[in-house]
Amino acid sequence: MCRIILITLSLIATTFALGNYTGRVDTIGGTTYDWQLSGPVKRTLVSAPPHGLHCLWLYSALPEPFTDRNLRYNFYDFTTRSWHFLATEFIGSGCNVYPQRAGFGNLQADPVTGVAWIVAHIATSSSINPVLARDLQPGAGIFEFSWDPTHCSGPCLPLTRTGVPRLRSWMTDSGSG
Repeated sequence: MCRIILITLSLIATTFALGNYTGRVDTIGGTTYDWQLSGPVKRTLVSAPPHGLHCLWLYSALPEPFTDRNLRYNFYDFTTRSWHFLATEFIGSGCNVYPQRAGFGNLQADPVTGVAWIVAHIATSSSINPVLARDLQPGAGIFEFSWDPTHCSGPCLPLTRTGVPRLRSWMTDSGSG
């Protein structure tokens, strides 16, 4: 079982809005899924000043074949100086992003609003599709979804300076992107 631990150096390097964070180590979630960086995972930690710090990881509480695999999300609020989704047992911390099994997630923060944008692939009965999730407000953990009918895996999520998502992915049908 793995713990998702946010190391002090990562936080200091990410933003000055955290204030004095020296010497503090937070366990913000857990997983039994050991392949955190498999596939095209580009970003799992994003600072969105002045709102907070978004964190994403591949999650499962079950052993292989990880039937409950999902993307877990947590948020450090710069105003309250606390994490939004902590549980007594670290494996229960964070909130699931998708309503079903998902993988290969990437995280961005909207430069205008500070909300989290997450993209992952989800297997359907006929293919693998990228699904874009957007938090309703910074750190809310309430996501709305946009399903792409394209048959692909490994989605990436760059945002423009005005917060417009540009979904990129690798096609599974023809092998091109």
